[in-house]
Amino acid sequence: MSSTIDRAKVKARREAHRARGKAAHEAHRAREKARHEVDRARDAARHEMDRARGKAKEIAGRMTGDERLEAEGRTDRFRAELRKAWRGLGRRARGVRDSFWKGRS
Repeated sequence: MSSTIDRAKVKARREAHRARGKAAHEAHRAREKARHEVDRARDAARHEMDRARGKAKEIAGRMTGDERLEAEGRTDRFRAELRKAWRGLGRRARGVRDSFWKGRS
């Protein structure tokens, strides 16, 4: 009788330990997801700001006749668009990777 009670206690402790671990894991995932969303929003704002700055330089160069400033604006705008596309490509690659991992589960 005593061994049955001991086994039940061990089983209950093990289940409680697993539950605590699972809760900690879920909390960590939620924090990481929130951090990722903030990073993505910050990057999007930075890309948009760089694109707007490039467009402003391009317009200012065109209005003043300064070809160098106009070219610099085009370059800045292109660089911002390229960075934005690169981030999008990375997101899509992670999505493909995740779909493979989910398919294996």
